[in-house]
Amino acid sequence: MSDLLASRKEYSFWMKEALHLAGRAYNEGEVPVGAIVTCHDR
Repeated sequence: MSDLLASRKEYSFWMKEALHLAGRAYNEGEVPVGAIVTCHDR
């Protein structure tokens, strides 16, 4: 798999996680912000 394709898949995965966290915050009446910090896909 090319590095570019792998990067896009990782980006997509982590972006979905951040959006999921924002949705959880919204549902709990909190500020709907999701943030993920990654380093070497961790």
